[in-house]
Amino acid sequence: MKSKSIFTLLCSIIFTLCLCSVAFANNAKTEAIEFLKQATQNTVNTQNAAYSIDLSMTGPLADCNIKLNGNYAYPVFTNGDMSLLLNLWIVDTSFKANTQYYTELDGNVYKQYFKTQTEPKLDNDNSGIKSDQWYVQSIKIPEDFIQNYKKEMNNNVDGIDKDIKNIFMYDANKNTTKIYVTYNKALLDEDKLNQALSISDLNSKEMQEVNEFYQKINENKQLKEALTKQRELSYEITIDKKNMRITSVNADLSPVIYELGTDILNNISDEKLSVNGSPINGATVRNIIKNYLERSKFNMTIQLSKFNTSPVETVPQEVKDSAIAPPKIEKIGEATDTTDILTVDTATDSLPTLEVLDNDN
Repeated sequence: MKSKSIFTLLCSIIFTLCLCSVAFANNAKTEAIEFLKQATQNTVNTQNAAYSIDLSMTGPLADCNIKLNGNYAYPVFTNGDMSLLLNLWIVDTSFKANTQYYTELDGNVYKQYFKTQTEPKLDNDNSGIKSDQWYVQSIKIPEDFIQNYKKEMNNNVDGIDKDIKNIFMYDANKNTTKIYVTYNKALLDEDKLNQALSISDLNSKEMQEVNEFYQKINENKQLKEALTKQRELSYEITIDKKNMRITSVNADLSPVIYELGTDILNNISDEKLSVNGSPINGATVRNIIKNYLERSKFNMTIQLSKFNTSPVETVPQEVKDSAIAPPKIEKIGEATDTTDILTVDTATDSLPTLEVLDNDN
């Protein structure tokens, strides 16, 4: 009888500890979400800041690194530079490109100025882009863009806890704390895509071609499922406790890129992957791509600093005076007389992912 009472007491204690653990975990999750929301809201409300973005890929055959450094001012003013470095180990060659850029709003026209220098130089290539020449791209935006932009940003902050699978705070000290958050969401947000297209400066012909290309994706069930499938993506976020602002975001993109690539490859037949029509060859190509993705690392790092003390440089007058429109591509994916780009039709013909995903294999 006594042993039964002791057993009952132990069970009660264990049950109570379990309840306390669940309650503590829920409280910790709620605290982390509220902390992240507040930091995100403060960061979004910043009038200007300095930023750096580093995207890197390391693989068996090539390494690629893209870095952006510049200043941002609300709502969409920026200036800075972007560098690209590509090393192709398989052919022992490298390519470098450096781009200076400015963006501004001129009434309801969004303008982006840029100048690119490359090594080796590409002045004799088919792109039509010349080194040391400033170019300007202009996009008309709705009159209420800024009002809607601010509203959309606030909605994003309010919904920051949507699709969170796991979140916790760690490595806290008197200056900073870190939050590790995992989201489970689709890579393709159709609403966001349609919103972006609605403010783009495409003429009716170009918009029709975009719609036709998008329709090709919709017609391939497996491809669309791969793009809209819920996938896990984790971020390590550092927050400055004094100012309650986000100062860095790190993400290992390797798992989600491998998973997406594998899902798409699995829906392409061996025949379509083959370079010579042999199913065996197609299976080999699939395995080579999968192995490459598995052995490659994709990382992203974003850093923010100098909040409200880093104004954007205005576009120099000499840049405005010398800037010209970049070579016009008359059709999405189509080359001009001086370019060598595939048309939409020939491009989609050469992409097996858009043709065979209706097949069972």
